[in-house]
Amino acid sequence: MNSTVMVVDDERVIRKTLVKMIEEANGGWSVVGEAGNGEEAIQKMEELSPDLIITDIRMPRMNGIELAKHVYENKQDTRVVILTAYKDFDYAQAAVKYKVTDFLLKPCPPDEVAELLKLVREELLEQKAQAAKQEKINERMIIRSLCLRLPYDPQMANAVETKYAKAEFLLVKVTDFSPHFVVSKPDDLRLVQFSLINIVEELAGLDQSGKSLIPVEYDTFVFMLSRRELNAVRLDELQSKIEALLEISVSIHHVGELSRLEDITRLYSRFYKAGFDSSPDAAASEDVAAYLKHNPTIQELKAKLLAPLMVGEIAHFVALVDDMIKKYEEHSLATVKIEAYSLVYALHSISEKEFQFPLSFNMIEEIATLNESKNKEQVKEWVQRYLADFQKRLEQWKAERSESIIDRVIDYMNQHYMEACQLSDAAASVYLSPKYLSELFKKSTGETFTSYLTKVRIKKAELLLSNTKIKVTEIARMVGYDDPNYFSTVFRKALNCSPNHYRKQKQDIFKKRID
Repeated sequence: MNSTVMVVDDERVIRKTLVKMIEEANGGWSVVGEAGNGEEAIQKMEELSPDLIITDIRMPRMNGIELAKHVYENKQDTRVVILTAYKDFDYAQAAVKYKVTDFLLKPCPPDEVAELLKLVREELLEQKAQAAKQEKINERMIIRSLCLRLPYDPQMANAVETKYAKAEFLLVKVTDFSPHFVVSKPDDLRLVQFSLINIVEELAGLDQSGKSLIPVEYDTFVFMLSRRELNAVRLDELQSKIEALLEISVSIHHVGELSRLEDITRLYSRFYKAGFDSSPDAAASEDVAAYLKHNPTIQELKAKLLAPLMVGEIAHFVALVDDMIKKYEEHSLATVKIEAYSLVYALHSISEKEFQFPLSFNMIEEIATLNESKNKEQVKEWVQRYLADFQKRLEQWKAERSESIIDRVIDYMNQHYMEACQLSDAAASVYLSPKYLSELFKKSTGETFTSYLTKVRIKKAELLLSNTKIKVTEIARMVGYDDPNYFSTVFRKALNCSPNHYRKQKQDIFKKRID
């Protein structure tokens, strides 16, 4: 989803220029509004709630500093960037106390605007990711506390209660970890538990709805679904898949509906009163809960890895993975095993669901291999083996798919040649970065994207000139050129004659055929 920006400047030309720069930067931003001064911006903010405001510092009625002050005092989630000239810079320092994100010096080069937008978006996404993660941590803590009759913060519980109003309370019970796993060591058990959490979240669609499977005790986990979500999940099939993937025995129970959050305590107790044994030792589940508190889930890791892959930035992906592996030195062997497992499972899931080339990944065997690893070097070797296989298969996939991608881009040109039809737009349509698509297109066709698009437009213009009486100025607009003079220059360069001369030649040929 794009981040949103409002542009505020009393000079319309500057506003429009900046809007165009933002749109052409293609950095995941959408311009949702413009304003000519601070007062107008404040009125529009209530409706638009932009993530970012880029505002001139000197404007009538309310200047940029006053606008920044209003945002600081009333709209903490919106960032502000100040447009200023050198002579205003001392004055602009007053905005620092209102936590202005940055300054842009006029005139603003497009590359500086693009770089600033990139940095602000990264900060926004990180902030939102951290907020979502903290929300999940709070949710797990409160639900686990309710299950075990532990104290919790009632104020933090309000958001959880709103989220799960009228939810169905479900419980996953591991009835037997044996014989396929030796769970005498906490590290062994921890990896199985972590696998179970991520499998259930993926198969039950919890990862799509922002919900979690919450470890309560070493063998007991709970989660909540709406009635509609519960109807879409076959619990018997879910149980069978878990047992097949992990080769452990589990049971899944629909315990009841929540009318209020405190019902969790009653429903959890009722389940055990029905004859299920509960272990008083919940240390292993506490270890997993602690890991989830400070580290990404497999679903979060997948999203992080997939982002550079989907836009063809393979070097970025490799650097990201290398950085993860380097950080193994900072953690215990037990934590490194979970991190390594998370990474490889995420690669397996991405390869299977996004690229359709599943890795050779047997969950039971891999968990056993990790459990037997005696040191971090063995774990790293295990990860590198899968990473090498993933990269090899990805390169094969790219080679097989590049032809179809170029066909789709050419189709995009033929559908949008009458519009701006920029490289960034075409790249977005096939989920690649503009830079990567540019290189791929040149390699596949022998031409640049721009030169190929020009040929498409000139061909369309030839047809219109030959078969219609539409004015040249209108034909220029119809094939994507707002400036008729520029269209004539491009046409002359391509065919060594003007559009009018080309039309006359075609008409003369047609008359001769009739005669």
